[in-house]
Amino acid sequence: MHFSKFFPLLSLWLGATSNVVAAPSFEFKKGTLGPLSGHGSGSGSPDDTGLAKRESAGCGKHPSLKQRAAGMKKLQGMRKSHRNNQKMSEITLPVHMFIIATNETEEGGWIPDSRIDEQMQILNDDFANALITWELLNVTRIIHQEWFEGVNDNKLDAQMKKQLRVGEADVLNIYTVELSRKIFGYATLPEDYDDDPTGDGVVMNYRTFPGASLKSFNEGRTLTHEVGHWCGLYHTFSEEGDDEGCDGDGDFVDDTPPQLIATRGCVPQDSCADHPGQDPLTNFMDYSDDSCMQEFTPGQVERMRNELEAYREIEY
Repeated sequence: MHFSKFFPLLSLWLGATSNVVAAPSFEFKKGTLGPLSGHGSGSGSPDDTGLAKRESAGCGKHPSLKQRAAGMKKLQGMRKSHRNNQKMSEITLPVHMFIIATNETEEGGWIPDSRIDEQMQILNDDFANALITWELLNVTRIIHQEWFEGVNDNKLDAQMKKQLRVGEADVLNIYTVELSRKIFGYATLPEDYDDDPTGDGVVMNYRTFPGASLKSFNEGRTLTHEVGHWCGLYHTFSEEGDDEGCDGDGDFVDDTPPQLIATRGCVPQDSCADHPGQDPLTNFMDYSDDSCMQEFTPGQVERMRNELEAYREIEY
């Protein structure tokens, strides 16, 4: 959906047109399109809202081992049997980005086009080995102080997404807001889409965009981490309450080493010393600083592609 078609649709929802105040503290501003070519460039922790948060370089709430196992069992039941030797095809997925701000300053959440372009460049670089390209179709800027300051509240999150979200299960909706300095972002998992399609998407702390103000986490990797959740990945480490520790199923990906605790900073650690492999501090689904994050494993790529096909109806 291109920009010229987007605002008439919003006017049907909200009784507003572009550049017109639709409600108190609610103003639409036309933004600049991001890179249409799409080239270049938290685990999901469903709480009672189905959201996964990256808080203090990690997600605020975490799925139990029982929840993750149930999700894996469901995925296995939905997977097509002929996948073993089939080569992945390249896919391009549409992205709609909503910049929620309190005013037209960077401090007020007004992210400049240059930062958005750089963020999309990083996102596409990071997903290149998964053969996934993210195509930014629209950037919509909205002045709404209540959403900007408080959307991590469940009711405001639902209100915002109900009024803004576009597309079906295969469309990535990204919302940037203030959050707190301890919450970097949160995302929904593919398996939650059928229960709450309107709530689907990724919510980001605007300070995590490249060159923004959140030190150690302002190189664009928070979005990669959260989109990893949106594609079906869990964290690489054991979640709180996992009694099995290093011997558990963890993220249900075979080629990520057992990891008992999340990585902080960029310091190597081996939290499961009795098992092969050090903790994967370079993995996008750990909690390392942005400068250390570099990769998804082949197993994670396979899981993402299976999840996207099973729950978002995106062909393998």
